Amino acid sequence: MIRTTATKLTIQAQQYTTKTEIPKEYNNFAKVFSKEESKRYPPKRAWDHAIEFKKDAPDAINCKIYPQTQEEDKALQKFLTKEIKKGYI
Repeated sequence: MIRTTATKLTIQAQQYTTKTEIPKEYNNFAKVFSKEESKRYPPKRAWDHAIEFKKDAPDAINCKIYPQTQEEDKALQKFLTKEIKKGYI
């Protein structure tokens, strides 16, 4: 993980160590802020649609969109692995 000076100072100051409360006016939407709910993919809906590829389209394209550092690549791989486990990808 790349940490900026501001991030390091924030961690040192322990600004983000307390649990954040949801404001009362948003209590009806508490489910939206739930970490547990974010681990599940939304249910299928009538308006969902498939993306249909052309018959001769390749399954994958072997190229990098832009260069990354090794650290960025590790972070990306970690993110993708996590999202695949959740079933988002």
